[in-house]
Amino acid sequence: MHIDPRTFSFAGTSMDSDGVYKARFANKLDTRPKVMEKLFGYTNVVFVPLPNPMSKLDAIAYLLETKPEGVNVDALCAKAIYINTQIGKIDGTIPKRLRGRPRKNPLVITSPVVAPNSIVNTIVNAVREDTNHKTLTSN
Repeated sequence: MHIDPRTFSFAGTSMDSDGVYKARFANKLDTRPKVMEKLFGYTNVVFVPLPNPMSKLDAIAYLLETKPEGVNVDALCAKAIYINTQIGKIDGTIPKRLRGRPRKNPLVITSPVVAPNSIVNTIVNAVREDTNHKTLTSN
């Protein structure tokens, strides 16, 4: 398991044929959206140029900060949590899942462990506050 060291110039989201949004990253936009739409059947393909080449986690943080039109925030949050989980598994802050037969006293983890000072925790809290604010003002 490793963390992707690449940087990207464009980031965004797309919806697959099942209606599931996913975060997408690219360095060139000359053919990528067209190929995604024609070959794979993706719709709502939105790419936003980043101010400078960024890693996936930095690009997600930038998109959640700027909230460009057409980008699905839920897909970005899900990808940020996934990346943070992978980082936690590598550096040992998240315990590995037990495999095989269950023990008499199984270790139960009901939700992913997110470090309190991580960028993912900041992103998720900001999105929750924004969502709560919108629901409070709309009532």
